Amino acid sequence: MASALHGRTLFPNLQSLWWERPQDDCIPLLQLCITPRLKRLELRGDRYQELSASWNQGACSIVHQLADLAQQQLQLAELKLLDHFCVPAVLDVIPLSFPHLRTLHLTFDPLSDIGSHFDTIPVSKFLQSLADLSHLEELSLIAPLHLLHHQPDQPKLRFAQLKTLSIGCWFHETLQFLSMAQFPSLSSFSLDLVLSPHLGHDHDWNLLFEALSGCVAFSRLRELAIRPWEKQKGDDMWPEFMAAQQGVEFQDLAQYLVQMRLTRFDCPFPIFRSLGMDDLKSLSPNWKDIEVLTLYTADAAQLGVGALRYIATAFPKLRSLSVNLDVHGYIPKYTAGMEHPLDMMTLQLERFARRTVEVVEFVTYVDACFPNLTSITELRSGGWREVEQEYGRPGSVVSQVHQQVRFVRGRERERVVGGVSV
Repeated sequence: MASALHGRTLFPNLQSLWWERPQDDCIPLLQLCITPRLKRLELRGDRYQELSASWNQGACSIVHQLADLAQQQLQLAELKLLDHFCVPAVLDVIPLSFPHLRTLHLTFDPLSDIGSHFDTIPVSKFLQSLADLSHLEELSLIAPLHLLHHQPDQPKLRFAQLKTLSIGCWFHETLQFLSMAQFPSLSSFSLDLVLSPHLGHDHDWNLLFEALSGCVAFSRLRELAIRPWEKQKGDDMWPEFMAAQQGVEFQDLAQYLVQMRLTRFDCPFPIFRSLGMDDLKSLSPNWKDIEVLTLYTADAAQLGVGALRYIATAFPKLRSLSVNLDVHGYIPKYTAGMEHPLDMMTLQLERFARRTVEVVEFVTYVDACFPNLTSITELRSGGWREVEQEYGRPGSVVSQVHQQVRFVRGRERERVVGGVSV
């Protein structure tokens, strides 16, 4: 095919190229797709399998091919090298060859020393070159096992235009990385937390928020997420991590949280020790635009079923809610129906008798608060594992009854719309 093209590219006007799960023999074809008009390139491997050395070398040649074109007219704006693509010869050319980058995602090999990825430049110089990318708005650095070193006597790295930052590493590495940088324009921060089998799992989240306060303007922050590194989701370490969390006092984090105007707060583990209604009310003035909200606690739940109605009223744009509730005792029999966009809910229900009458009362109340809810996932109390089956049917009994209620309500709506009396 290459000989038939006589040196021309396969798609001369191509501006976006996305290549997933590559095979070694596809490199020549991929090279034919590279064009001076290219603006966006994403190379993504199989996240669960190691890529061959020959593929990594081929990916390196692609980046160098782009670098050669950049000396002429190519102005790459988006580069994503995911799942073990970062090898020395790639990293050495990225910042200097692509000064117009707006989006950069890099995944380092988690099984090798990050320092070995650099042939001719030290890590600190590479990081400085990233900070010097004046158009960079989105940066993702996944470096699961090794520290990004920066000498304490060096000035802080200033990522002036960066709006979205995602990092993947150990907890203590996160603190050090944040301590050596400034992100004055940041609106979204996410941490893909990498767990170590050799270190404890009970982290002091006060330290993370303190580190963030030193490098981020909280009034600008709209999204905050701390989640498990994707490749460890199926490991035994994540349930161990969940069980080890003692949480921190809400008031310790409140001084930071109330400054934010978040649309997303996604920490799917017990980051708080406890959470009461007064705590929830302190968040609502600045969180009216929240769309994703996770509020797990390490201690027994203090929020009762009635908190759901307050959540529906105080957070009118919410689409995903995760919370643990105390369902012991009185369940409101009725609440005025309201329109709310929430469509996903994850619950850990504590002190819940789970008798049919209680389940129906609870689900009816939930349905009245959130009539657009399509999915309820329940976590086992104390175990933080999803209830995948109950009474021989998929999902928990709560989700089963909720599906029945939705079905009945849907049929009722069809009859009303169709003009059939009931």
